[in-house]
Amino acid sequence: MIQYNAPVRNCATKDNAYISIDLYFTFRLPRADPQVSNFVYKLGAARFDELMEAEIEEGVRSFINGTWLAQVFDLKEEMTKKFKDELNSKFAEYGIIFESCTVNQVHVNEAVSRSLREKASIKYDFKSHLKEFDNLKLQASNEEN
Repeated sequence: MIQYNAPVRNCATKDNAYISIDLYFTFRLPRADPQVSNFVYKLGAARFDELMEAEIEEGVRSFINGTWLAQVFDLKEEMTKKFKDELNSKFAEYGIIFESCTVNQVHVNEAVSRSLREKASIKYDFKSHLKEFDNLKLQASNEEN
């Protein structure tokens, strides 16, 4: 079993916010003789590393590019399952089996983070004012009756 850390930096979301994601993979190298020879002679460790890095980066960028920023944090499980399945299918001929994929962290640009906090605060204040308004309206209606 081998652990592989694959950070992907500056991915644009559907709403054009840039995030960075740290993915962590666990995979198993081939055990059977034909798969070992395929891995050693056709792929090799250096080429495998390059190919895996390219596949992960391309997959993450295309997945994140079709996702809204607000949804990125909710889709971690779906994202990891998709990447694990894709990598298993691409490296199956070499006998490499990906056991797990985990999203360690999702980093959002600080300016975007601040604006999201402000947006949430404004949304909360707005709902609070609406409730207060409804309450005052109900009080006025009750007094009038």
